[in-house]
Amino acid sequence: MRYFSWLVLIALFIFLIQLKPKNRVYLTISTVFFPLSLPLLSSPGVITTGSACIFFSYFLNLISLLKTETQKNNFYRKIIYSLIVVGAIPTVLSFNDVPVFAALKEYLHFIAALLAFLLIVDLGVFKENTKIDLVEKFYILFLLLMSIHIIISIIQLKIPGFVQYLAIFDAKEFTEAGRGSLDKRIQDFVFRTESLGEIIAVLIPIILYNIFYKNKNLFLFIFLLFVIGLALTVLRSGLILFVFGFVLAFPYLSRKKPIKTVLFLYCGIGLSVVYFWLNQDVITGIIYRFEFVVGTSHNATFFDRINRSGFSQIIETYIMNPTLLGRGFIEPFYFHNLYFTIIYQLGVFGSLIYFFLFGIVFVKLISAFLNSKNNKSIVYISAISFLCLMINECKYEFTRYESYYAICMFLIGCFALLGLNQKKIIEKIGDETNSRVSNIETYSIE
Repeated sequence: MRYFSWLVLIALFIFLIQLKPKNRVYLTISTVFFPLSLPLLSSPGVITTGSACIFFSYFLNLISLLKTETQKNNFYRKIIYSLIVVGAIPTVLSFNDVPVFAALKEYLHFIAALLAFLLIVDLGVFKENTKIDLVEKFYILFLLLMSIHIIISIIQLKIPGFVQYLAIFDAKEFTEAGRGSLDKRIQDFVFRTESLGEIIAVLIPIILYNIFYKNKNLFLFIFLLFVIGLALTVLRSGLILFVFGFVLAFPYLSRKKPIKTVLFLYCGIGLSVVYFWLNQDVITGIIYRFEFVVGTSHNATFFDRINRSGFSQIIETYIMNPTLLGRGFIEPFYFHNLYFTIIYQLGVFGSLIYFFLFGIVFVKLISAFLNSKNNKSIVYISAISFLCLMINECKYEFTRYESYYAICMFLIGCFALLGLNQKKIIEKIGDETNSRVSNIETYSIE
């Protein structure tokens, strides 16, 4: 089996060499959504084909960038490399307290997610690409791949035992549905119930963009599918994020479109399909979960209500006493919060760099929206999706699962690409038109 894994990796690398940079990223995103498990050094495996493709694609793209001698000092690249170095320090220091193999494995997942971000951002320097077209195509790919995941999850709900046919994927947590109403929440081999519902909600504004701004009727069906998938997760945070993103995106995009009532009709159709065909206990389950929060002891803090028991003790023990360099990537428990997780993992110094990355992406998105003339809609819905993702991470942290982490960073990379400033530079490139000097477009935030 290990020999077969090495053959898969070699075949992947050779195939990626033949592709253009943007096509490498398309393939890489697909392998992250559908990761094959590669048990190279142990039974669980070090990385999946998704992470392997990220490392291979970034290496090949970096060679292409060095050949063109462009963007050597890209600002985002400096941040990512800094985070990789900073992350290595607590990883090495943690070797005395945790298994070395486990620490290195988690650190590789961390690097892969950061490089996934750069894979998207670096595409802006290649001459044949325009950032708006690129981001639109990536968004469509995300929506299509998510739709396949939702359909697979629905099939598993209707056909118990279907999970056995997905054994080739890294499907450790994709199990049979139970008998209770909450046990019937749909699962997935990349997304657990919580992350499935939340990523669906984060992508809703992008669906609305394709329906209203791009006038693509196919996305009405995808919207219906997403509504069904979100309802079947029976998830409080997913529903809240859905309402938040929908309320902010829908009025802006639908100002001159008569399709408003049709979209609300699709919401009704989706809920009817869930109730009458898939799981009529869904509505009861949703009500129960919201009542559970309201019914929690009035003496409990807000964070205690929306998170797991012992959350206050976690904050007091680890977050109120942060270290300068962090404690590494092996957690003794789940923080259920991205920001607290990063403070624990990377310490004060590393977390400041990490949060600065998110901050600069959002600031550049806002700047792009204010300065854009023809592309305000896509920048606006991207900012809404980014806000949804960051708000969600107060409740749930995406650093816990390999593929989900990479998917989130791919998305943030798209947001960053939209926010890059466009400018002309003069470069000697031996143009085919007998001119030795040509103006080419590149994108930089410097």
